[in-house]
Amino acid sequence: MEIDYCLILSAGFGTRMGKVGKVLPKVLWPLFEKTLLEAQYHWVRELGCKNIFVNTHYLHEKINSYIDSNNNLDINVLYEKELLNTGGAIHNLKNRYNIKKGKLLVIAGDQFYFFPNSEWERAIEKIEKAHSVLFGLKTNGRTDSYNELVLDKGLLKSIVPYKAESHFNRDYVTYSGLGLVNMELLENKNGRSSFFETVANYSESKVEVIIPEVEEYWDFGSNKRYYENIYSILGDFLDRNNGQLLQFCFRNKIFTPEKVCEELRSYGPSEGLETINLSGSPLLDDKKSYSVILKGGHQVKKRGGIIYENLFDNIRN
Repeated sequence: MEIDYCLILSAGFGTRMGKVGKVLPKVLWPLFEKTLLEAQYHWVRELGCKNIFVNTHYLHEKINSYIDSNNNLDINVLYEKELLNTGGAIHNLKNRYNIKKGKLLVIAGDQFYFFPNSEWERAIEKIEKAHSVLFGLKTNGRTDSYNELVLDKGLLKSIVPYKAESHFNRDYVTYSGLGLVNMELLENKNGRSSFFETVANYSESKVEVIIPEVEEYWDFGSNKRYYENIYSILGDFLDRNNGQLLQFCFRNKIFTPEKVCEELRSYGPSEGLETINLSGSPLLDDKKSYSVILKGGHQVKKRGGIIYENLFDNIRN
C-alpha cells in the first residue's frame, strides 16, 4: 500500500483539553514514551505514507521546536497565521507544494483508527474515481455525541448534527476523522473553508464512505477521553488484552513493559520526558487503582513503586 501525502491536523486551540491545553498543544500530550504527534508519525509511516505534513496555528512554536529537536521526525510544518479550518488547510497544502495529483491521507491529530489492510485496499481502489473516501465509524449516542452520516449505497448524502433526543441510545455511523483525498480532482481554493464545504462536498462530488466491520478506534480529543484512554491502554496490558493500539505501541517502543508496576497498576516515568501527571482516576467507573505517570509532579515513593502527586484538577478544569 502506498499513500503519497499525509496531513496531520494540529492547528486547533485545544479548548477541550482544559487548563493544560492552554499551554501544551494537544499533539504534544504524551502517549507513554512518546507524544501523540510522534506516535501518529509512526502510524502513518506503517501505512506507507511518503510525505508527512502537520498544520499548526495555536502554540505553533512549541510544535516547531519539538519537531526541530527530534531527528526521528521527518515532518513538514505548514504554519497558518490565520486559522484555515480543515478544508482550507488541505487547499493550503495543495497550493504551497503545487500538488497536481496523488492520494492524500487526512487524519485528526488526536485519533487512531485500526482495521484490516483489506479495508485500506478498498479505499485505495475507490479513491481513483472519487473525490474523497472517508472511513466511517459505528457509534452509539448514549456514549458519544458525534454527528451522523447518511449514506446511500456507500455514498455520503447528508450529515445530521448530533441531537440527544434523536441519537441517544441509538447506533449510527459517524465520520472517524480519517479519510483519503484525490488531489488531482481537488480544485484550487484560497482562504478558510470547512472540509465538507470544499473537499468532501457530497452535494457536488462523489464521496465514498467505508465502514470497517472489524475496527479499533481511539479518540484522545478531550481531557476526559485522553485521561480514560491512557488508563485503558495500561489496563489492556495488565489484563493481557493486547489490542491493536497496544501492539502498535510495542512495535514502535511507545510502551515499555518493564516500566509497569503490576502491584500499583502504574507506569513509571521516563527520564527527561516533559509531560503531564495523571495520578488518580476519579472519572473511571471500574474503581481500579491506576497510576499512569509520566514526568510532572512531586515524586512520592509507595510500596516500591513511584507515583506522582495528583495534578488531575489541572487537566479536568
